[in-house]
Order: sequence, then C-alpha cells, then structure tokens
Amino acid sequence: MTTPSNARTPHEEAVREWLVKADNDARSAKALAALSPPILDTAGYHCQQAAEKALKGLILFHHLPLLKTHDLTLLVQTLSSVEPQAAFHVPAAQYLTPFATLFRYPAGGGVNDPTPSEFAQAYHYAMDIVQFVHAVLPVHIRP
Repeated sequence: MTTPSNARTPHEEAVREWLVKADNDARSAKALAALSPPILDTAGYHCQQAAEKALKGLILFHHLPLLKTHDLTLLVQTLSSVEPQAAFHVPAAQYLTPFATLFRYPAGGGVNDPTPSEFAQAYHYAMDIVQFVHAVLPVHIRP
C-alpha cells in the first residue's frame, strides 16, 4: 500500500505545528496593527514570535537541538550550519530580538510602544524570515 505524497511523518507534523504557530503570530501582528488605534507593542511582540517559531520549526526539521531562547540571532546562526542562506537574515534577527521584551512592560515614565515605522520594519523582517523558512521546507510540510 502506498501513502499519499502529502502524508507527513510525525517529525514533519511537529515541524508543521511550529509553522502554524508562526503564521498565527504573523496574522495576529497584522490584525493588532490594523486596529484603531493600533496596538503596536503587542503587534511587535507577535512579529518577533512569528520569526522565532518559524526558525525553531526549521531547526527542528534539521534535527538540531531546540534552544530555549528569544535570541533570533542565535537561532539564525544555529541554522547557518545547515542552511547557509540563513545568515542573510542576521540583520532582521538583530532588529527583531528586542521586540520579545522591549515593549512588553511599562517603561516607567511614559508610553513604551514602537513607532508605526518601527512596527512596519519589524513586520517586514518577520515576514522575510517566515517566507524564507517556508521556501526551504518541502511543500507538504508548509501550512
């Protein structure tokens, strides 16, 4: 008996779960930014999370150890050994990493939100990373 070409192994299904979560974070970021008024602190956080979860899905795909970190630069560097083109995303990783915590807590003296242009850059970088991960994975794993 043959299996359909789109059948996923349990390992591939685990990778796909990370990508679904990454896509949900990207959708959440976009939706929060579209509100009136926009909620850019949380939207920026979801940008970082989308990139983080996509990178961790690719790390899992390659059977590398999953690092418990929000440091996207470290994740990109980890991937560079098996996906050399990942190194191209170091500037995006460096930009996005602070969004995991920088805007998540009160600043103690005023609003602590990214500007609309800072959010736009974060969203752009996050989508670049998510699209990169999707592009290097087999089609049947992608959400």
